[in-house]
Amino acid sequence: MVNIKKQLVPQSVIDKRSYGYGNPVKTITIHETANTKKGANAQMHANLQSNLNPREASWHYQVDDKEIIQSFPDNVMCWAAGDKRGPGNTTSLHIEICVNSDGDFKKAVENAAALTRLKMKEYDLTIKDIKQHHDWSGKNCPARLRSGYNGITWNDFLNMVKEESKPSGDIYTVKPGDTLWRIAKNHGMTVEEL
Repeated sequence: MVNIKKQLVPQSVIDKRSYGYGNPVKTITIHETANTKKGANAQMHANLQSNLNPREASWHYQVDDKEIIQSFPDNVMCWAAGDKRGPGNTTSLHIEICVNSDGDFKKAVENAAALTRLKMKEYDLTIKDIKQHHDWSGKNCPARLRSGYNGITWNDFLNMVKEESKPSGDIYTVKPGDTLWRIAKNHGMTVEEL
């Protein structure tokens, strides 16, 4: 996963584009920016938020194929779900996936999945706690994941979130009695049985 860059908005933006502090983070909501213009990457969207987004909207993180930028502290109740003071805005962490035409959408989705996995662990959430913007307001968002754009579906995204870091090198199926199992046992190592 790429590092998370912090470009937190000033308090004046928090005051004008959120319900303030108090978000307990009970869910994580996935969005897409819907901005396909070249250069509409995470940095551009972070700058938009830092400079008081002209739309009455806000979100915590924006993710592209190269970086993740945090704009609002996790405990701020952002205006992203479209449900006013409902649970989407007041109890969810919001992640925007950039869909700029000069970016690699699949890599952006992978980075968003890695961030989602990290935040799930931080807040002790399960895969059932991962929501689409659509779940809160009925908006067709994240539209590309919902439509299977470039062969990447919502279920593919959830599967990426579920994946743990894979070890490098070859992966083998090992059962008790197999040569690799005996070698591992003799060296005090464990082998997961698949």
